[in-house]
Amino acid sequence: EAYHGSPHTFDQFDATKIGTGEGAQSYGHGLYFAENPKVAGEYKKSLSQIQKLHQKKYGNYDIDTLLVEMKLDVAKEYFLSICYDTLQRRPMIMFSDNGGIDIEKNQDSIIKFYPLQVNILNSKEAKKITGDKKLSDLLIKVYDAFIKFDCSRLEINPIILAKDGYFYAADAKITIDDNSLFRQEILAEIISNNEKN
Repeated sequence: EAYHGSPHTFDQFDATKIGTGEGAQSYGHGLYFAENPKVAGEYKKSLSQIQKLHQKKYGNYDIDTLLVEMKLDVAKEYFLSICYDTLQRRPMIMFSDNGGIDIEKNQDSIIKFYPLQVNILNSKEAKKITGDKKLSDLLIKVYDAFIKFDCSRLEINPIILAKDGYFYAADAKITIDDNSLFRQEILAEIISNNEKN
């Protein structure tokens, strides 16, 4: 059983605003685990207070979204970022096996790599970066998405290796090159709908 700590009543979850926070979200507000109803009740009280403060600052905008996720049994966290290097005029991959919220403190663990071909990351290059076959396969898929969707930045932090042996993208941020939206009709439609809301 899982319990939610939201002060609201609802029948289903709305996942449209996942990952829109930055900074303090990692340490403070944002994610709460509850394995019994008493703890969820305490979260509910806290969220009600946050709601009141939020309304004072932002008027009539309610906190209307609560995300409930499976709690992962984490074995290791990785950092992956692909960005377009304007000086080199090609994508740069940054990878670390010390991912998570403290990645800024682990800057010296980050590997920087430029693929030989701009549009393709081959399996040898991916294995050289990650040192792991499954993680290499994931990296190739992420790189393909970076190219396909005209990203200027695609970051996953952390990629979690759970104790069940599977990799999970726990949080991701994607920036699309505005000049390429004419090629990305689906993304342009999403952006347009968000601007209307």
